Amino acid sequence: MACNTSENIDDYPFVYVLNKGKKESYCDFCFSKREKTFSCPNCELFHYCNRDCKHANLFQHKSIECENLSLCKKKEVLDSFKDSLLILFVRALTIFKEVNFLLF
Repeated sequence: MACNTSENIDDYPFVYVLNKGKKESYCDFCFSKREKTFSCPNCELFHYCNRDCKHANLFQHKSIECENLSLCKKKEVLDSFKDSLLILFVRALTIFKEVNFLLF
């Protein structure tokens, strides 16, 4: 079946995240490719291309994400979180019948 390239998606994703390998060259907010980005000084997990993007994402990141991300960086929390997240991910795929066992 050929891909119809004339169809556009006008909705935004529910959640999104950049792959870890792209963090230092792409902005976590606008996805622009940059030679250099700067990270959030608190959690060090979010990267921005400029101060405008940081400011535009200030409410969500600072009031919701940053503190929780900082807590999750602790070794004992991180190990537990990875295991739990993996289980939730596989269960979600199974529930929605989108498991492609060839990926595993």
